[in-house]
Amino acid sequence: MFVSREDGLYFNGAKYGVAYSDGFSRTDDSAEDPILTLRLFQTDHFTHRVLSWAAEQLQIDPGLLTVQNLNHELKWLRTSLGLSVLVTLSGSDQILMTRRSLNSSFAEGREWIYVSATETFTETDYDNYTHTADLMLCLKRGIQEELGITPNMYFDSTIRFYNQFFETHFYQDGIVATVELKETAGFDEVCGLRAKDKDLEVGAIFPLDN
Repeated sequence: MFVSREDGLYFNGAKYGVAYSDGFSRTDDSAEDPILTLRLFQTDHFTHRVLSWAAEQLQIDPGLLTVQNLNHELKWLRTSLGLSVLVTLSGSDQILMTRRSLNSSFAEGREWIYVSATETFTETDYDNYTHTADLMLCLKRGIQEELGITPNMYFDSTIRFYNQFFETHFYQDGIVATVELKETAGFDEVCGLRAKDKDLEVGAIFPLDN
């Protein structure tokens, strides 16, 4: 598939997989906010596609894909971690939704309805100053590369990270995140933005009431 450039397989990018995850810790203050601990390892997109194919051939029961099993016996499946980003328009109280391009990976010949942006956590998101992989960098990169949304269009304080999940069709770890655009950024403006990967990833953009 890589040789024939099928199903969005145009290049083999380095990425992070999940060796272990734990979302049961909490802060020790009165808020008791959740703490997500992730241990990552380096892998690549080719490895992920091969192991996803292997999992399909094995017909693994989705009921077995629990956090306990994914941290132990089935941890070989966790070769991809990404963000599912919901961009909200504060001026109209709407959410940006997308139809994925037929050129994108995992399209399977269909225009899937997706969240605003989906971005894989890669070595590009490594912060050389703090010496750690940074999900904030991943989110900002994702909405700029796929939608053309630049940092001046939102405040960092509106970025939130929510549930972690394991997607059982494509066998990928994911984290839900949101960011709210300033009132000056409307739907028509966002649709008109140019972005590096827009043609590759996004077939269409449409609003959904929040």
